[in-house]
Amino acid sequence: SGCVWYGAVTVAAPAIFLDGSRFLSKINLTYTTASGYTLTSTGGNYFGDTVTVVQGNSAVVTMGGTAVDTFATYACLQNTGTTFAINNALFLGNVKFKNSLVSLSDHYYVANTGTVTIKGNATIENANSSINFGNSGGTTVLDTNCRITIPAGSGTVNLTNVVQHGSDTISVPMSAGSDVLYLNTGNLFNGPFLFNGTRILLNGTTFNGSVNILRTYNGASFDICNDGNVFNGNTVICDSVS
Repeated sequence: SGCVWYGAVTVAAPAIFLDGSRFLSKINLTYTTASGYTLTSTGGNYFGDTVTVVQGNSAVVTMGGTAVDTFATYACLQNTGTTFAINNALFLGNVKFKNSLVSLSDHYYVANTGTVTIKGNATIENANSSINFGNSGGTTVLDTNCRITIPAGSGTVNLTNVVQHGSDTISVPMSAGSDVLYLNTGNLFNGPFLFNGTRILLNGTTFNGSVNILRTYNGASFDICNDGNVFNGNTVICDSVS
């Protein structure tokens, strides 16, 4: 802690710990090959320029374990290894959460037990694995001007305790064959919600705006939603399975 880095920083190493430093220029970090480790950074860092982090090893890597990491501008946080978690963070600019794994295990966690606040826009890119928000009681706050994007081909996306402070439309075109969106307990969406995709499970989300859901799944199994959802606006839910 207490370190200040004025120049650009590029590091590739099996173990990297980020605990209370200030990075004022661009930073590129890559976790290289390692196994059997749990690499938890306390957090409390300030990133003043663009940030790229690639978790590329078979360890369990956590950023912002107990203190908030502040990202002043664009950040791309990518997982190509085993497990990557962003626990406590403040994103003042845009952020991309990118999970490039193709196995079906849970490998990417945002606000697992902590709080992640996003003031810019957020993009979720996921392969065929799972990306999970608020998995163990944490909260993700979408600030007033934040817009969230989940493109087609994003695999399994679990949203829990995601709170939208603004009223922008949330549009989710998850139309690839393996796509599935879980909207779990604690979610609060104030703007219109639009979903046009293969699978969606409604398990305890509150919608204060209008809702328009078109489900196009053609698989053999049923999707069973839990109760506890609240729809406070005009709501249309259509299943177009043929």
